[in-house]
Amino acid sequence: MANKGGQKPPGATGAGPKPAEYPLGSPQSRAAARALLERRFAGRRRIDVVSSIPRPGGDGAIRIGTWIECDDGSLFRFSTIPSGMTILEAEQIALQLDH
Repeated sequence: MANKGGQKPPGATGAGPKPAEYPLGSPQSRAAARALLERRFAGRRRIDVVSSIPRPGGDGAIRIGTWIECDDGSLFRFSTIPSGMTILEAEQIALQLDH
C-alpha cells in the first residue's frame, strides 16, 4: 500500500502556474498570483455581514469591507450599502469607481 501523505488534495494551492515561473511584474506573473490567491481562499468559509441601516452622520455611501482572516481560517467582512441595493450591485459600482 502506497503512502499518500505527500500528495496534495484536489484544489490545493500546488496546482496551476506559479508567479515565479514568469518574469517579475509581467502580466503572466500577476495573473498567476491572482489565481494562486483565488485557489487559496476559494475553499474557506466566508462571513459577509451587509447592513443597509443608515448610520448617524453617515453619507449613505457604498462601503465594501476588506476580507479579514479570522483565527479559525474563515474570512469576514462588513459592508454598508444603500437600502434596496444588493451586495452584488454595490460591488459592481464600487469596482467601476475604483477604475
